[in-house]
Amino acid sequence: MKIIISITAAMAVFISSNAESKMKNRLAEEQSPYLQQHAENPVDWFPWGEEAFKKAKAENKPIFLSIGYSTCHWCHVMEEESFEDEDVAKLMNRAFVNIKVDREERPDIDAVYMAATHAMNQQGGWPLNLLLTPDRKPFFAMTYIPKESKYGRSGMLELIPAIENAWKERKGEILNSAEQLHEMLNTTHLPIPSMISPTISTAAFNMLTMRYDSENGGFGSTTKFPTTQNLLFLINYAENSSNKQAVEILSKTLKEMRRGGIYDQVGHGFHCYATDPEWKIPHFEKMLYDNAALLLTYAKAAQSKLFSQAERAIYQQTVNDIFTYLSRDMTAESGAFYAAEGADSEGEEGKFYLWHPDEMKKILKEDYKLIETYYDLEMMVEHGRKTGTYILILKAFPNVEEQVTLNAALAKLYDVREKRIHPFKDKKILCDWNGFTIAALAYAGRKDQNKTFIDAAEKAAKFCIDKLFDAEQQQLYHLTMNGNVSVKGKLDDYAYLAWGLTELYLTTSKPEYLQTAITLAELIKEKFVDSSGLIFMTEKDGKLIFRPPSDNDGPIPSGGSIAVKLLYQLGELIGNFKLTDTADLILSAQSNGMNQYPTAYMMNIATIEERKAPHKQIIAVVGTGYKSTEQELSTLRAQLPKSVILTVKSSANEKLLNELIPFAKGMRIYKNRIDYYLCHENRCEAPVTSIEELIKLLK
Repeated sequence: MKIIISITAAMAVFISSNAESKMKNRLAEEQSPYLQQHAENPVDWFPWGEEAFKKAKAENKPIFLSIGYSTCHWCHVMEEESFEDEDVAKLMNRAFVNIKVDREERPDIDAVYMAATHAMNQQGGWPLNLLLTPDRKPFFAMTYIPKESKYGRSGMLELIPAIENAWKERKGEILNSAEQLHEMLNTTHLPIPSMISPTISTAAFNMLTMRYDSENGGFGSTTKFPTTQNLLFLINYAENSSNKQAVEILSKTLKEMRRGGIYDQVGHGFHCYATDPEWKIPHFEKMLYDNAALLLTYAKAAQSKLFSQAERAIYQQTVNDIFTYLSRDMTAESGAFYAAEGADSEGEEGKFYLWHPDEMKKILKEDYKLIETYYDLEMMVEHGRKTGTYILILKAFPNVEEQVTLNAALAKLYDVREKRIHPFKDKKILCDWNGFTIAALAYAGRKDQNKTFIDAAEKAAKFCIDKLFDAEQQQLYHLTMNGNVSVKGKLDDYAYLAWGLTELYLTTSKPEYLQTAITLAELIKEKFVDSSGLIFMTEKDGKLIFRPPSDNDGPIPSGGSIAVKLLYQLGELIGNFKLTDTADLILSAQSNGMNQYPTAYMMNIATIEERKAPHKQIIAVVGTGYKSTEQELSTLRAQLPKSVILTVKSSANEKLLNELIPFAKGMRIYKNRIDYYLCHENRCEAPVTSIEELIKLLK
């Protein structure tokens, strides 16, 4: 359920439709698609803001805070059961001041109250429903709450009167409990600096192997999430250690995810997670961040010598297919990427994606046998009841020729599916998720200079820089919707976009991307990191009950871990050791937690592994009039180890590049020739003039 930021709530209005009038609540004035979805609820919803807080204090009522997002299936279930129900709404309006928040619009509010939920030993998730004192301190938390008690959960009809009575009879106890929790939240994350264990990667690997599902791939034995930071760590760890078990885990997991129902076999792209250990039955929503993360993961696997040529071909095809989905279904006219697609259509989860066998036979005719050859049909089951509809599960990967024939059959299914009622598409443009997608596309396009990938990354980057970054005020913004830019950027926005621009610079050699990335990195130091090394999700503004740190990874890497990766990457690239010193300081502040719970910090440990390879930089100085530049540089990129980066200096970018990379200043540009400098830690070898000589230096 969605959070709305600093927009003043409006009075409820009547909207006339034909002869009828329908009451809308304050959320009708909000930009968020999620809040708009609740605008006609009989619940007297407020957006997050002072009007609601003042009302709660004036009327001495607790606040009912409900957090969700537009494509959240169980959020919609709870809305239909409770928030659209007159009886429940009447109780809520009598007992509470009700606030709805979009967690994608306000990830900071979500982070604060998710931390509080965990501190109360409750499982997190969405919808997230909390009760707060009038000064916003939490004292109760649950995720989905049914209308009536079921599934072992108290229902809204029973719960609200009980809370209302407790507020009257035991208010002092509640306030005292809320105050204790508030104090704990403000002291829990104080740093205990120490040295990161030299065996932390081994410890992390051992913890992953304990949770590894050797039969189905992935980690855990029930619901399966991609958790790509685990896979990115394993790639780096295996490349450094040649650990065969790590390679086996990666190979099994990457292929099982691609075979399973978590992957959309007809239209491409990954669903959010699998509800079973075999990756078969997905939770059907599709999130931009999952697809960006998996595109990057499969791209790294496709370019790694850990795997056979046949495996790398599967991984590269997966990269191509994810991009097909993103470019076709998730790209705005501006070139930026939309946030998500929902799970539900026509009131049913997954209906858009599911098939009746008779329908498939009618569509495919003789090609139905081909589908049977390559796919299992997995019947959907809901609450123990077989639905009679199926999802496609790939049995085995076809070869190139077989894939062409199979694609023609799948295209027939796709064409029919496109005529169905589509799930809701959330068209918010989120800076952090776009930054992640830019980084993934830039990396995936670099090795072979894939123009399609690079162009898509550049268009999204241009949009984010032009529309979401106010260079004069040095302020990045979190999102834009319907042309309106809102919500000051959080750490994730700065870190992910700066990382995306850095990867784009390494792919295109355009220094303007590097320039903006450096600016954002300096703003991260200024706005989000304190003198002890604590890195926070928000700027210091005092508007939340505590300032949430950004350390532990969640479904994707935390903004803090991406900031660490970025600061090391940029610092080493441009020779600015103040940036790498800041990264060291952040890791030192997190070291105690990392040593105790390595798997909560997997992206940081992936970065530690990544930095074990000797990072070197090649600066290619291209003279005016030199022929075959692009062809030669493309050939060079294809031969470079992943730990070696390429920077191109030419007369077109000389002035700016000299400012950004000071040790490149002395590299003169000569007409009609190219010089290659191999550099490490701000020291460069004497230049050579051919790729062959350069490769010898690298060896």
